[in-house]
Amino acid sequence: MKIAILCDTHFGARSDSPIFMHHFFTFVDTVFFPYLKKHGITELIHLGDLMDRRKFVNFAVLHETRKRFIEPLLDNGIHTTLLLGNHDTYFKNTSDINSVTELFGVHAKSDLFDIIESPCTKTIGGTEFLLLPWINKNNQEESEECIRTTSAQIALGHLELCGYEVLRGITSDHGLDANILSKFESVYSGHFHCKHSKGNVHYLGTPYQITFGDLNEPKGFHIFDTETRNMEFVPNPNKIFEEIFYNDNDNDYRPTPNFDQYKKCFVRVRVVKKLYPAMFDAFMEGLNAVETYGVTVIEDKTLGCDVSEEVDISKDTLTLINHEIDQLTLENPNKLKLILQNLYTESLFM
Repeated sequence: MKIAILCDTHFGARSDSPIFMHHFFTFVDTVFFPYLKKHGITELIHLGDLMDRRKFVNFAVLHETRKRFIEPLLDNGIHTTLLLGNHDTYFKNTSDINSVTELFGVHAKSDLFDIIESPCTKTIGGTEFLLLPWINKNNQEESEECIRTTSAQIALGHLELCGYEVLRGITSDHGLDANILSKFESVYSGHFHCKHSKGNVHYLGTPYQITFGDLNEPKGFHIFDTETRNMEFVPNPNKIFEEIFYNDNDNDYRPTPNFDQYKKCFVRVRVVKKLYPAMFDAFMEGLNAVETYGVTVIEDKTLGCDVSEEVDISKDTLTLINHEIDQLTLENPNKLKLILQNLYTESLFM
């Protein structure tokens, strides 16, 4: 059997923005459901953070989620197992009140919809899976006992593990010790948004871009084959963030390039070299004529417009923070950097 694996959909993210809601459901409508239909896949496991808001829901977001995601799953006979993520739970220390049960609990009466609020072992397609929803103070002892005693060789969860990347290049210094999961053949998890692997643990990432930090990250969903135990990545080609490196020392932008690929995208222009102001003005005029969601220009005149070394765009905010700290005279600047990094990452994921 082939099982679709999805996680961190965060419906309602970016303050319930209609622009991002359109972006999210473009993936659902044009990538996700067409793939499942084409390949006859009727089993889905969602690894948590179905919704973005822990405390409330926007009715427009709820309507779109119900009509374009939940109901099509049921209408197409797709059995869905949905683990709770930290964004799905109202309180941080218990999962007793959660948005998934409150919003879609009526569907749990169907044989096609299972909400996993507590850790358990479940057999799907002849394969045993340990299912680990968000681990909190209230269920940590139960979760660790399930990890120790389960006979499953594959674990699926919404896990916060120490030593894994919260954002590209930024490693979590707290969370569950991954060594407790060493008994498993493979562990697949949601929660951290950049797709990466270390040892037997694989963070699957978000299905689409949510912030500019996702610009160069692979986005999509996965298919697990219960016979081969292979996990296949299905890419999502849709983008909402784009970046252009402008360098008229190496490139002649006459005539003005075709900017159609940047329609309905947020675009960032990094000025590496600008030797011909008139050419740059024509370039920007052409870009601004396209129906984008907004254009931002980054130009550092103090460096002669040479910002070519600043390439790791997932670190933008933290790079700016660290740069400012480096300008200060401090006895232990790294300690301050670590504190601010932790605050920044907690604001994103909690």
